[in-house]
Amino acid sequence: MSTQVPPLYAGLVDDASLLPPSPVGLSDAAAKHHEHATSWYRGLIGTLLVPASVIGTLVIPEPTATPRTTPDPSPNTNPPRSAYASPNANSRSGGEPLPSADPSSNADPSRSADPSRRANPRFDGEPLPSANPRPGSEPLPGTGRFPGAGPASGVERLSDVGPGSGDGSGAGSRSGHGAGSTPGTGSTPGTGAVPWLSVGLIGDVPAASLPATVEKLRASGVAVQHVEAAVARRGEDPQPGLASLRSFAAIQTSLPLYAEIPLSWGLLAALDTVAEARADGLPITPKFRVGGLAAELFPTPVELAAVICACRDRGLPFKLAAGLRHATRHTDPETGFTHHGFLNVLVATVTAANGGEVAEVAEALAATHPVPLVEPARLHRDGPRPLFVGFGAANVVEPLTELVRLGLINGGYE
Repeated sequence: MSTQVPPLYAGLVDDASLLPPSPVGLSDAAAKHHEHATSWYRGLIGTLLVPASVIGTLVIPEPTATPRTTPDPSPNTNPPRSAYASPNANSRSGGEPLPSADPSSNADPSRSADPSRRANPRFDGEPLPSANPRPGSEPLPGTGRFPGAGPASGVERLSDVGPGSGDGSGAGSRSGHGAGSTPGTGSTPGTGAVPWLSVGLIGDVPAASLPATVEKLRASGVAVQHVEAAVARRGEDPQPGLASLRSFAAIQTSLPLYAEIPLSWGLLAALDTVAEARADGLPITPKFRVGGLAAELFPTPVELAAVICACRDRGLPFKLAAGLRHATRHTDPETGFTHHGFLNVLVATVTAANGGEVAEVAEALAATHPVPLVEPARLHRDGPRPLFVGFGAANVVEPLTELVRLGLINGGYE
């Protein structure tokens, strides 16, 4: 059995390359996502996240591409996310190598000697935004839209995406979004055919527009794996937004929904509401932002530990967004903000799931060196990831590279 991506990291990282302030078009992003989804590290990759505001600008014709059939995947705990072969599955955009499957290669796949190039990798000759974008910290009132969000430039027709676009291949990904999500096949029953694009929809438009956006995507042959939407701004009552999302969930009963709840007033009551919805069979999962453009948007280790334990006590998986730039906790020298590490969060949730108290969970979150984190991660590598559904990264190769460097993923060889 392949151990390239252990089950602990299955579907951990969603592809957020389209989220603001990205100038990348949907066609290019889908093609690049397809490369990741057919690579040796495909087990790490979740869905391609697409802002609903982008979909609203597209002209969607009837799909004409003939679905292809899914090849037999190599044995892997987490199956491949795409049905299409990639012509360049082991290369980074712009020709920079990914972590090599050849153990003799010591090239660093996510860093360049030039700091400016490191911050702005190139995508088929076009400049990308920073691999660590800093979107607006709070959604605008009444819309769920974040400051700076809007249609990506260069996207006109959804027909530009699919087999034959971008790098010459279609983009499709399997579902199975990670811990706590509702699994699905993403295929036509009995045929093995897969949609030519599979996405997670980010609700940066008014909540009332989301059902129409989902139907628009489905009518074009796109598989919507899940929807994420903010239910309130910081300091606002999240209950009205949760009620709207619950009504949406009652209609879209098989579609997983992520309710972005502010880490502020009303949080515990909101978690109770989500737990009640899940008990009623509605697939709603909380999501929290752990970073932003102001220091107060970064919860302390104790604050985040309390949230993790509150989710554990209610049997709630959760997803995180913003601020998770590196594996371990660190301070950004440009802003002075201290960011949580995604490996810290993973180990903290394992600790919580094993009955750890808030202080123990906070200790894992506060670690700024990988040594106290690597061994617990190794011990649990062959088991499912508890509680922590995952997070989005503008450049999915960066978290991959850090996990390879720490020896937690084996670099693409047996």
